[in-house]
Amino acid sequence: MSEQMIPKTPQIAGELTPQEQSTMNQMRNAAQQIVHRIGSMEVEKNRLMSNLFQQEQNIQMLLGEVGNRLGIPKGTGWQVAGDKAVITSPAPEPVEAPKLVEAPESDEEDLEAIEQINKALTAPEGEEEPVTEE
Repeated sequence: MSEQMIPKTPQIAGELTPQEQSTMNQMRNAAQQIVHRIGSMEVEKNRLMSNLFQQEQNIQMLLGEVGNRLGIPKGTGWQVAGDKAVITSPAPEPVEAPKLVEAPESDEEDLEAIEQINKALTAPEGEEEPVTEE
């Protein structure tokens, strides 16, 4: 099998047929139209997002005015039930963080036991690790 030499300078290898040229031009035009449509859709998307943001701001302003009119203190949770009833919800009770046990600077067994206790105190609910006595 003989190796073909690849020329170091570009050379004309042939020409497209009129059908190939026509098809290629149609494909390029179709691709350009798609890119144009995508650009138009992005502009429309940005307009819609801006409109949505404005609507959300208007809703927040209206809710603030309603809360003020009804004398609901800031920070109090409330919601509209059905079409008109405004129901307040009690403020959540503050949750105290678990107190971690301070580690003494001595015994390794004590350090391991304290690490186990701290893991149990900080584990998510339902995933507590059992504390083992040694």
